[in-house]
Amino acid sequence: MNDLLLAPSPNGLDIVIENGIVVLTSGLENAVYLSLFTSDYWGNALDQAADRYTSRIPQIIATGVLTNESRKDVVTEAEQALAWMVSSHVADRVIVRGQIPATSTLHLGITIYEPQRVAGQQFDYAINWDAQRVTLLEAA
Repeated sequence: MNDLLLAPSPNGLDIVIENGIVVLTSGLENAVYLSLFTSDYWGNALDQAADRYTSRIPQIIATGVLTNESRKDVVTEAEQALAWMVSSHVADRVIVRGQIPATSTLHLGITIYEPQRVAGQQFDYAINWDAQRVTLLEAA
């Protein structure tokens, strides 16, 4: 099944369009982003409470200054927000890392190991704590 590929933008999420054509994905990009950074995703209206994409990460970011404690809170919340992937057998395991490389910037790295795959799929986000903005980092 394919979904419209969504990408973080200053306005939230935008549909990715390349050369005038909407880009589709069968990957986990949308599910990871929605699980981590949405607390009021419109698609949740159709799902049972246990099946909704939800996370407290936006509220943690909004609480103030980026500290080592808030970094730990974001990592813990990300692990909880993505736990459905393991319980639903979408992934064998999910690893979450958080680093503060600069003032007011949190890098959140997610590695998802899907069944039948040796290498994990990597998702990296830069969170500008002061601007409360999330940017998807390109794979190196």
